[in-house]
Amino acid sequence: MNGAEPPAGPRPTPIVGLLAASDADARACAAALSQCGGSVRRIDLRGMRSPALELQPVDALIVCGAVHDDGGNDADGANSGAADGAYGGAVHDADCGDGGVSAARGSDGAGGDADSASAPGEGVGASDARSADEAHALALIRAALDDDMPILAVGVGMLALNAALGGKPPKPAHAHAAIRAASGGNAANDSGGNGDGDSNGGSDNGGNGDDSGVGASARHQIYIAPGSRLAAVVGSGGFVSVNSRHARAVSEAQKSPRLIASAYALDDGVIEALESPRHRWVIGVQFQPERRMELPPHFHRLFQSLAERAAERMAPRDCGQ
Repeated sequence: MNGAEPPAGPRPTPIVGLLAASDADARACAAALSQCGGSVRRIDLRGMRSPALELQPVDALIVCGAVHDDGGNDADGANSGAADGAYGGAVHDADCGDGGVSAARGSDGAGGDADSASAPGEGVGASDARSADEAHALALIRAALDDDMPILAVGVGMLALNAALGGKPPKPAHAHAAIRAASGGNAANDSGGNGDGDSNGGSDNGGNGDDSGVGASARHQIYIAPGSRLAAVVGSGGFVSVNSRHARAVSEAQKSPRLIASAYALDDGVIEALESPRHRWVIGVQFQPERRMELPPHFHRLFQSLAERAAERMAPRDCGQ
């Protein structure tokens, strides 16, 4: 036996593996997926035996995360002490209340100068455990890609996807970070609200994407390329206002050559979505569709489409093919 015990008989719903930077991220993504007929199996990097064994029981993968203020780290990503981790600042060190899993702990928020993104493997002072988590996360993403597993990478998860495919470290993007609660509470920035009429970033939006209360999501306009997989999934390309909670970002100079950009921020050219032309369904987005009240409702189709692709993958496996 390989150590993984698949459910007996056909599974009624597809199972999606989840790498999440915090408990709130996990709850939000799980809630969004459950509304689309899928269920979630959270993956614990620190208990991971091997990528293949972790992925064996699941039909798709979500990599999600958010910017957290866990003390000593500004909500806008201006960190105060330690160096970036193996993603070169792609993700934040989110301390889960249950000692849980992070998509790749301790990159953006490990402390350190937010303007000095280190290359993979060059983080100074990162703990062995954090480095191991980062390596495990990248290995898991690469294994899922090798198996052509459907992948939805959300927020800093998109940066992890880019790193897993050889992209360069992200750069600071302070204008894209969440708005600190102290600077105006539930105020949003200047892009005119959200697709559903309320941008308070509260807990009634299907999960607020963080446990830290760093404030409301920023907002900005992006352009989704017509003809892209993202446009096909959400139903249209063109201009749209989205939420924004990330303090790091990639542009064309940092993008993996194995990925294509399918959405850009209008104000600074930051890449807001990536997808793989070599895989059946691999999409990464910098905005956070699990925060449903902050986006037009058709963006929930990202979770619906992922669940459908997972169900397609599940069917032949359950039949023993």
